[in-house]
Amino acid sequence: MFIENRRTKKGLPLAASTKRDYQKWFEVALKPVHDWRLADVRALAWVEFFTAVRDRHGASKALYMCNIMSSVYTFLMSLDQIDSNPMVKVRLGRLFIAPKPRTSHIETADIKPFWAAVGKVCKRRDSREAVRLIFMSELRLNAALGMRWDQLDLARGFLFVEPGTEGWKGFSGVFPLSDYVVDLLRARYVSRKSRDWVFPKRMGDEADGLPHLSRVGDSLRKMCDAASIPRVTAHDLRRTVASVAALAFGADHFRRWPFC
Repeated sequence: MFIENRRTKKGLPLAASTKRDYQKWFEVALKPVHDWRLADVRALAWVEFFTAVRDRHGASKALYMCNIMSSVYTFLMSLDQIDSNPMVKVRLGRLFIAPKPRTSHIETADIKPFWAAVGKVCKRRDSREAVRLIFMSELRLNAALGMRWDQLDLARGFLFVEPGTEGWKGFSGVFPLSDYVVDLLRARYVSRKSRDWVFPKRMGDEADGLPHLSRVGDSLRKMCDAASIPRVTAHDLRRTVASVAALAFGADHFRRWPFC
């Protein structure tokens, strides 16, 4: 009931990606408290629970769970089912705060070994080309893997982003693509496996219910280990600045580099 009726600050329904994330983290972290009678739970009990979440999943996820539960309490208050929100007291202790923003990225000296490992280690073409596209376009993971063929103008080198598209944080409009990315996408189009998705999900992969590829973490770990460099995430690839990549690979691939 909460997920379907919850509204954003602008009064809009939750995005499908937000609903999926809520459901995911209910299963991962919040399920142990699904039978708690919320009107009777004191702030101290929540502090103890979120502390356990922080110890297991990290500070950002503990804060996220605190925010989700605060939203649940606020929603129930709006229905006049409870009278107070204990998350207010939980936040007074300042025990669950956002960690410092990550700054990790691939160091300049590690870019060439990493790039070589992308081609050598990853056997699956989809994962290999997804990593290359994320790295060379600076797109967020969801934006890259959720790309559709009908969004692309490969003749002119543009991606058309519709309002509300997942992974774009509110951006909409025309997004220019580098020459390297356009060439990669043209090659994929020739041998495309889906009429809709640039990176369709693999057969038998029903884990998240999405119609397209949604993860490259396992491939990235293998690539980093093969290159003998610290492990990075897909988002860390975005922090590897275009100018640094240009120094490593030459300027030809970056004539129309899209700045974020």
